[in-house]
Amino acid sequence: MLTHAPLLQLQRDLYNIPAGRERFNAYIAELRDNDGEMRLPLPAMNPMAKEHVPALLDEYLALGADDIAQTIIDDLQSTNPFGKAEYRTALVLADDEKGQWTNRVATDFSHRFKSRPMFRRNWLVGLLWSSERASKLALENAIRLTVYRGLWIAEHGFAQTLEQMLAQEGFVQKKAGFSPTFDPEEIEYTAEVLHPILQSDAEPELIAAFYGDPAAVELGHPKLGLSPNAGFELALAQSIRQKQL
Repeated sequence: MLTHAPLLQLQRDLYNIPAGRERFNAYIAELRDNDGEMRLPLPAMNPMAKEHVPALLDEYLALGADDIAQTIIDDLQSTNPFGKAEYRTALVLADDEKGQWTNRVATDFSHRFKSRPMFRRNWLVGLLWSSERASKLALENAIRLTVYRGLWIAEHGFAQTLEQMLAQEGFVQKKAGFSPTFDPEEIEYTAEVLHPILQSDAEPELIAAFYGDPAAVELGHPKLGLSPNAGFELALAQSIRQKQL
């Protein structure tokens, strides 16, 4: 069973508190219960964000973001994808534009592949990004991707190797209706580069594989000779090809 928790207004309300200890304490009170257990899935939120974050939240609230998410969840729930298991979805805005500790690639990688703490608490979080303009498409993708990723994890477990991660993200993107942007030659080249490390579980290689050389260099990892988001493009192309066979 799927339900949606509308948390965008709560995030916006926290920014009404002047930046400082009071706001941070209010954030922690929403994040954790009295026993220190996570109460709401807000770790990706930057409680000390500058004015651009509440401004963007205002835009998403004006779009009716949580209502749109609820409509998507209602539609997905009509097929009862999780059976008797209960999961909650939520939208959280991550500050990758000016957040001191929020690197887009590192945060996105953890969100996709290191989500055990969220999943075991039955949270499926859709991340929005402060570096992107508010749009209906962005929030729709955020919800659909997190639900389909949750479905994959529920059936297959957590991906450990590059091969397993490619299968996961291919399924997720295909279900969400994504289309490849790489031409066949670049897809083939990417597959050749990644073939020798399909069983790798080394994070530097995994990040270079999925996000490409610029992201690898930014995080101090070795390059593989790949374009940005090459691994995601390969994953989607392979998933579509398997369906056609």
